[in-house]
Amino acid sequence: MIGVNKDNVELGEKYNCKTSLLEREFSGTIIAKYENTCIVELLSCAFEDSQKALEYNNRFVIGFNDLA
Repeated sequence: MIGVNKDNVELGEKYNCKTSLLEREFSGTIIAKYENTCIVELLSCAFEDSQKALEYNNRFVIGFNDLA
């Protein structure tokens, strides 16, 4: 994953993301932006990750390097 410059990240925009908590990449919307990370609300993910996503209320803290 290439990563995105934090200055180019916009609230409400959709990105492909990765996290070590899920097996595969997922798509989500940026709902909060911080200095080195952002909070992403999951929009869609692989079936095998759906239960784990629910455990985290479909929200993940993601570094800008893990956005595409």
